Amino acid sequence: MNPVDLEGWSSFPSDHAVFFFTLAASLFFISRKVGIFAFIYAAIIHGFARVYTGLHYPTDIIVGAVIGIGIAVIGNTYFVRTKMIRSAVNWSYQKPQWFYPLFFLLTYQMADMFLCVRAIANGFKELIQKLIG
Repeated sequence: MNPVDLEGWSSFPSDHAVFFFTLAASLFFISRKVGIFAFIYAAIIHGFARVYTGLHYPTDIIVGAVIGIGIAVIGNTYFVRTKMIRSAVNWSYQKPQWFYPLFFLLTYQMADMFLCVRAIANGFKELIQKLIG
């Protein structure tokens, strides 16, 4: 790995751990068997592997997992789940021409770990730093 790629990079908490443990915990709410498999997958493939390669410390993964599971638990509470789902379904019926393209972009960004959004945010951050300082 090129050391320049890691300049200005913070490993705490692991964004991969947050993302994949959120998915695993959400799957656990749907199916316990699938959720357990997803937890094992997240722990080995996205947790242990990132510690083994030196990209993260174990605490980075543990805290990322706790945050991810917490997000899934909050997202699966009755009030949040019913209100958000009802709003999304109503929007998909009322404005399908907006809902489906935006939902596609959201799911694509999730699969891409929001790399484009991060690049844009870093560009704005650098621009603001140049304007201020």
